[in-house]
Amino acid sequence: MTRTVSFWCAGACGLALLVPATSLAAYPGSNGRIAYESNVGGTDKEIVMGAPDGSTATQLTTNTVDDRDPAWSPDGTRIAFARLNAGTSHFEIWTMNANGSSQAALATDAARDYTQPTWSPDGSRIAFQYQSSAGNDDIYRVDTSGVNVNLTAVANSALNERHPAWSPAAGASVIVFSKFNSTSSHYELVTKNLNTAVQATLLADADHDLTFPSWSPDASKIAYTYKFSATDDDIWETDGDGSDPAPLVFSGANERNVEWAPEGNALVLDTQSGTDFELQQANPDSFQQGGMAARPTTVDTNPDWQPVTTAQARPLGATPMYLPLTVAFNQCTAANATHDAPLAFAACVPPRPSSPDLTVGEPLVNGKAPNFSGFVRFRALAADTEITASLTDVRCARPLIGGYCAGGGGALADYAGDLQLAYEFRLTDRNYSASRAGTMVEVPVTATVPCTINGDPATGSTCSLSTTLNSIVGGSAVLAGQRSSFELSNVEIQGPPPGYEAFARPGIFQP
Repeated sequence: MTRTVSFWCAGACGLALLVPATSLAAYPGSNGRIAYESNVGGTDKEIVMGAPDGSTATQLTTNTVDDRDPAWSPDGTRIAFARLNAGTSHFEIWTMNANGSSQAALATDAARDYTQPTWSPDGSRIAFQYQSSAGNDDIYRVDTSGVNVNLTAVANSALNERHPAWSPAAGASVIVFSKFNSTSSHYELVTKNLNTAVQATLLADADHDLTFPSWSPDASKIAYTYKFSATDDDIWETDGDGSDPAPLVFSGANERNVEWAPEGNALVLDTQSGTDFELQQANPDSFQQGGMAARPTTVDTNPDWQPVTTAQARPLGATPMYLPLTVAFNQCTAANATHDAPLAFAACVPPRPSSPDLTVGEPLVNGKAPNFSGFVRFRALAADTEITASLTDVRCARPLIGGYCAGGGGALADYAGDLQLAYEFRLTDRNYSASRAGTMVEVPVTATVPCTINGDPATGSTCSLSTTLNSIVGGSAVLAGQRSSFELSNVEIQGPPPGYEAFARPGIFQP
């Protein structure tokens, strides 16, 4: 399919308002359920929620008026939507809990339609499309603390402003929306900074409407509906500054109302087959579509994807972790040989142990029996992590000052000092305010591993450690019920101070 387009973008013209750019914002989190509007309840539209594969659909609203435009709150616990007031014949902005309970009006006007809600990143405000007159739509906002609290205009020119989307970036005060251009007679994408009141064109096309913008959860991209022809809507995307517009999902039929998954790895949208609209998923990197269950007896549109911030994907079990140890060698950085095939990679000959101070028995090297063995084990407890380390046959590789070699000896004497366990963990859990899930920066951990002289010339010292993570950090690093995932990296046993060079690392030995 040939697509000829012409764009004007603010990013190419030095726009000062560069938005870290996700219509209903896709707030970061794990991929939860998808809310959408459907005629499943009869002739009127209702809000329905289902799993990302289209299964386990649950009807959240049940009445005889239209409920439409669902929008998930940033924490994934509430849904804003537009409900038709049968008495006034106008739409209002309502909110409800994720299970459909506590439905209540938030913004109302007996003479105006309020539709297309979108949440601020902190959940304290909702922007929406406001029908200022029969032929003109504007963008307004309202606080979420009560009905019509601080109802304020965001963009209210004589031209149509529609489809607001609040940037999901933390602390963001930027809303992107579609605005009618009277010169080109087409809709373009416009941004408004609520702090500075600066409004600027983000992306325009002299020949096509650009509508229903949707920010990616990392605020780097904006997907939108691109009207290719009178009967063909496609999905395009642009960078957050309006640069590099490109097609995402397109065919001879209509694709509309795109929203990002909170993890940023998928899209959900409307697709048309005949007169029926259904939900589909797409991969934003490969144009691949699919993944939603077909519901040919209903019309399903306007999806939004729930961000789950209170939990994370996790294994059924990942304990204990048992890591056998092997002697650590320096990485080969200046090769002088090539390994035999099939592992024909650059190599360094001979090998160089990482620790100049410690060694183990090996008959071909030093005439001592190969008695070295060691392991590090991590085991999950109810509210802690048990850490055990054990090594045998630890010997001095050379004379060491400070009494580190048994009897003041030198090479091959029992090592009489301490070793050190060192590793890093990347913690993902729910131990944050409001029980949100989050991932920490990598945290370094060290613990002393005391060594005991063996007294047997055939075997060097025995070194062992039995402790817990909470003991090491001096507090409750592990809390029951917080679904803690500890990713471990750079586990090693290190030699004596002050160098603490690696002596042993997790591995296997093939005899």
